[in-house]
Amino acid sequence: MITFDQFSNRIRILRGGEGQNLRRRYLAVFVDQASEYFKVRIAPESYDDAGVFYEGYLWDTLKSPEVIDWQQFEAGLRACNPVFVMWDLHSPDRILIDNYFKFGRDVIIAADSETILTGLRYLPEDLYVFDEQFRWSLIATHEYVDGSGRWCLRQKSHAAE
Repeated sequence: MITFDQFSNRIRILRGGEGQNLRRRYLAVFVDQASEYFKVRIAPESYDDAGVFYEGYLWDTLKSPEVIDWQQFEAGLRACNPVFVMWDLHSPDRILIDNYFKFGRDVIIAADSETILTGLRYLPEDLYVFDEQFRWSLIATHEYVDGSGRWCLRQKSHAAE
């Protein structure tokens, strides 16, 4: 079992412009920013002491997601190194778990896939994992489907098809 300190020492935290640029590119490649949901729940950003936040989930606006199971999520993640990981920007008012954003709300993490898998308990539940070339994204949501496990998605870049 990996400790929080061990996990923290194995990842690279991308803040500020570097992280914001990766997030913007992720949205451009994988998210349908013209959808009504995006325009109403994601695009209107709000601000609090921790920075920017929005109301919706990016996974509700993916361009053409494919539902996968947790084993496919893990296998897909293990097939690529390094990876980037980000999460939805939610207000602390909507999060009922103390210290939920252990690394900050608007950062992106870079690490090898095995480190991410062993340190999942230190990350928010809704995760967006993607490769350096933005060819694909694997998404783990906080939703569980009819006893079949955590609801996960795979999104390929339209350029990669």
